[in-house]
Amino acid sequence: MNTLNKILIVMFILCFGVAAFAVEANEMNSSPNYLIILVHGIASDFKAFEGAGNLKDYLEESLKLDGYVYSYSFDKANQSNEHHAEELGDRSLSNCWLKQAKYDFHKKFPNKPIPNKYVLIAHSMGGLASRVYITSNFYHDNVKKLITLDTPHLGADGIAWYKKWEKGMGLGVRG
Repeated sequence: MNTLNKILIVMFILCFGVAAFAVEANEMNSSPNYLIILVHGIASDFKAFEGAGNLKDYLEESLKLDGYVYSYSFDKANQSNEHHAEELGDRSLSNCWLKQAKYDFHKKFPNKPIPNKYVLIAHSMGGLASRVYITSNFYHDNVKKLITLDTPHLGADGIAWYKKWEKGMGLGVRG
C-alpha cells in the first residue's frame, strides 16, 4: 500500500470517526446518509483511487460501503478547476458526477432511498475543483464533508521553479 493511499484511509477514518461505522468490534455497517465521491487530480482518472492499496475497494469492502462509493474521470483531465467543478456538480450538464452517482446508486439499489448529501474525498487538483464547486453559484448545499489530500490550496511553485531552471537560473533552493 503506497503512502498516499494510507494517508487517504487515515484521513477518511479521522473525519468520520471510527464510531460512525462500527456497530460492534467485528461488525461494520454502511452509512446510508451519504454518497462518497472520489475526485482525482490533474492528468489522472478514476483509476487513481484503484491502484496500490485500492482506496475504493477498501471503502466498499472493508467498511461495507459497497454501492456508496463512486469515482469517475473528468472528460478532459487538463481543464481548469472551474471546468472540473462544473463537471463535478453542475446538474444542468449531462456529465455531472453527482447526478451520475445518484443514477448509479438507484440502478444498484432500486428500492433504497437515494442519499441527498455527498462526501467528497479529493486528491491534489481535484481538491481545488471540489472547493470551486462548493463556492460556485451552481452549488446546491449537498456536500456534507470535503476531504482534501495533497491539495495545493495556497498555490503550487512547480511551474515557477521549472521556468527559472529553464532560463538557467537554478531552482532557487538554498542549502
